[in-house]
Amino acid sequence: MANTQPTTDMAAQAYQAVGAAVVACQLLEVAFVICVKLVFAQKDARAIADIRPLDRSAFRPPTMGLLKELGNHIRVDPRFADRLANVVDRRHHLVHRWAFKEKWPADADIEGNRKVIEFGNALARDASALTRLLVHHIHLWIDKFPQIRAQLEPLDAGWLSALPAEYRGLRIEGE
Repeated sequence: MANTQPTTDMAAQAYQAVGAAVVACQLLEVAFVICVKLVFAQKDARAIADIRPLDRSAFRPPTMGLLKELGNHIRVDPRFADRLANVVDRRHHLVHRWAFKEKWPADADIEGNRKVIEFGNALARDASALTRLLVHHIHLWIDKFPQIRAQLEPLDAGWLSALPAEYRGLRIEGE
């Protein structure tokens, strides 16, 4: 039986962890669209006039559909594809299936809230790591366009070294 000591603080932390995971996943999705539709699809663009701008429909395809589209432009590293698919699946589990499969915990359910907190925080961490990797590629692509580059803050030297260890060797493009 779950520990039922009253603890609205843990319940608040659970909701905060879910919110952090959802935001991190949304940022990942935006960065992934930019990478697929601009960085890799338009990797040969040399001037701003060569870039086909994104329209609203660019952000409609599901992430896994975009992963297939990315495969039209590069050989996708299977480790990257697996990690991305894992994050997408965990996000769907948290947002769409948790209440049915895991049972959403009552505010006083310490163990249930701890499980939500750990799952949400791990998901936010992994989504943020993938986003950091994608943003690195966005910056490399933008470096070709001095007019845009001048408007961006440069990434510091430790940008990729801040990745969790298991993400440091991860590549989007395979060999």
